[in-house]
Amino acid sequence: MTRISLVIVACLAAGGCASTPPIPNPTGLPPDALRLEYVLERGCAPYLLGRLSEDEAMRGAGLNHIRPIIPGLAPGDNAPFWSGGVALRVNVGAGVCNIALHGRNLDAYRAGTEAALHRGLGADPATDGRTAYKAILPDQVTGCHQAIRYTFYPEPKWHGFSVELYRVPDCAHDLTRATG
Repeated sequence: MTRISLVIVACLAAGGCASTPPIPNPTGLPPDALRLEYVLERGCAPYLLGRLSEDEAMRGAGLNHIRPIIPGLAPGDNAPFWSGGVALRVNVGAGVCNIALHGRNLDAYRAGTEAALHRGLGADPATDGRTAYKAILPDQVTGCHQAIRYTFYPEPKWHGFSVELYRVPDCAHDLTRATG
């Protein structure tokens, strides 16, 4: 097999090569940032709001379920996940949807995340209780809307971006909010 064939096979095995999602792109986001926006808006938000099952939401956002079989890894490292290409990994569970995106378009990832949170949850990351949450990491934004706490931040260690969404009983009484 040629090197190009191996790359194509690896890309397909990892959940498909990143392609431009079928959504409007008025701000001209690069394809990886637009894919992040699409997965958040069409996958994570409907799943966490109870509108779709995990399978319906993630497959509807164009992701594939990956069940790695790599001997010797810790159970958490070998856990099933959803993939939207080599650079996008989504871990979903009961009330959780976490996305890790490998890439350097941090400003575009932030813009795509904010747009998806606004359209998918009605959230406004500039005001949704942002001051009520202590930032632990540089450039971290945390807020809560419709009983969904969200956090997003650059991941400088592995050159990427992380978005974490958690279903909470009530934003006003979220236990992770800073107190006094």
